[in-house]
Amino acid sequence: MADSAFTPLKAFFDKLSEYRSTLPCPGNWDSLHREIKGTLPADYMIEGAKVDLSSMLSPNFQVTHSFAWGSAMYPSSYHFAALYAQKQSLLQGRIDDRGNLSGVATYNWTPSKDFDPSAAQPQQTDPNAPPTPPTPPPQHRPGSTSKIQGQLSTTPGQSRLIFEHDHVGSDHSINLKAIDPNFIDRPSRTSGTRSTTTGDFKLAFLQSLTNTLQLGLELNYARPTPDATDPLTTTYAIRHAVVQSLNPPPAVPPSVPSPFNMIRPSNPADPTHVLAASFTPAAGLWIASYWRRINQRLEVAAELQMLATAASAKGDGRREGIATVGFKLDTPMATVRGSVTTGGHVQTIIEERLTPGLSLHLSGDLDYGKGGGGQGRVGLGFTFES
Repeated sequence: MADSAFTPLKAFFDKLSEYRSTLPCPGNWDSLHREIKGTLPADYMIEGAKVDLSSMLSPNFQVTHSFAWGSAMYPSSYHFAALYAQKQSLLQGRIDDRGNLSGVATYNWTPSKDFDPSAAQPQQTDPNAPPTPPTPPPQHRPGSTSKIQGQLSTTPGQSRLIFEHDHVGSDHSINLKAIDPNFIDRPSRTSGTRSTTTGDFKLAFLQSLTNTLQLGLELNYARPTPDATDPLTTTYAIRHAVVQSLNPPPAVPPSVPSPFNMIRPSNPADPTHVLAASFTPAAGLWIASYWRRINQRLEVAAELQMLATAASAKGDGRREGIATVGFKLDTPMATVRGSVTTGGHVQTIIEERLTPGLSLHLSGDLDYGKGGGGQGRVGLGFTFES
C-alpha cells in the first residue's frame, strides 16, 4: 500500500532524471560571457613593445620570458613564468624584475581522459606530407577543481590570497570563491557589530533548464573592513545558447602543404548563437552580450553595459551606458580582432603566424572620446615558441 502511494512520485523523479541527462553542461560562472571575451580585442591589446619567449623543456614543463617596454602607462618590465602540468594538477608561477611574485595551484579531482601533456610539445612534421586537419577544441565536461592563487607585491595593499572551488555537473555548476579571507579581524568599538570576518566571499550557481536556456545566481558577501555595512549583494544571470551545424573550414590549397596554416575547426557541440545577461540590483549594473559564429572563420559580438543607480544620502544617482561591437576573423596565416564603442573607442589587433613557433602581434588603439582629434596608442609584439 505504501509502495503504491509513492509510485507517482518515483515516476516523476525518474522522468526528471531522464530529462536532466539530456541537458548540456553550462560551464562555470566565470565563463558566462566567455565567447565575447575571446572575440573582442580588449584582452589582447599591446602598448609599446613586447616580446615573449616560450620554451617547452619537457612534455610537462614550460618556461616563458616576457619583456615589455615603451608604454606610456606602465614602466618597462621583465617577467619570468613557469608552468608544470600533470593529468590532475597544474602549477604556475610568475615573478617580475621588481620582485612581485604570483602563483596558481590547481588540482582536478576528476582527471580528464583527454589530457595529454605531450600534445603541447611542438611536433616535427614532414613538409612534403599532406596537411592534417587540426582537431576541434574540447567542450565543457563535468568535473571538480580546486584552485589556490597567491600574490606577493612590493606595493602595500596589493598582496592577496584567493581560494576557489569549481564543481561542474552534467547540467549545473557551483562556484565557491574566497578572496583575502580573514575570520579573526577586529571591528572598532563604535561600529556596533560583532562580526570579525573580512574578505570577499562568492557563491555562484548555474543550471541548465533546457538545451538552450540556463539560469544563474551569485551571492557576494564583500566585507573589506569589519565596520562595513550591507555587505551582501546578489547577481542574477540568464544565458541562451543555440547549437547549429556549420560548414567545415575551407581547405588549404595544395600549394600550402604545411599543417601550420590550417584553420582549427570549431567543436560541433559548441553553440553558434549566445545571448547572455546579468543584473546586480544593489549596484544597478546591467551587462548584456550577444555573440554569433557566422562561419568557421568569422565571429561577431556585441556588449551593452548600463549603470543605473538612484540618488541617496551618499550622492546623486548615475545613468551611464556604453555599447561595444566587434569581430574576430581567422585566416590560414593570421587572426584579426577589432571593436568600436559608442564612446568613440576603436581597437584592433592582428596576430600573424610568420612561421611555426613565431608570431607577430600588431595592435592599434584610438580613443576619440578624449578630444583633440583622439588619443592613439600602438603596440608591437613577437612570440617565440620552441
